[in-house]
Amino acid sequence: MLIVVAAGVLTYGIHELQDAGVIGFGLDTAIDTTSVIASDGIVGSLLKGFLAYRGMASTLEVFVWVTFIAVVGSLYLSKLRADTVAPETKVPAHK
Repeated sequence: MLIVVAAGVLTYGIHELQDAGVIGFGLDTAIDTTSVIASDGIVGSLLKGFLAYRGMASTLEVFVWVTFIAVVGSLYLSKLRADTVAPETKVPAHK
């Protein structure tokens, strides 16, 4: 869950940089969910608070969010798999 929250915070930062004109590419709207989830409603407010939800996300925001989830999620899962593998047991040498 923390990875999803971090991805939301990162995309919020990307959005702010786009609004400020620092990032001038990827501005086209990729997803528009304003007809399904109202940003000022209860669900929209909760999603905005926890996941930095925006009803209209740009192409760059979606790309960054998906890339972050894929990269960090795979690193996290590979670490989990490595931790669950049983450690090798050493057999004492015979004298």
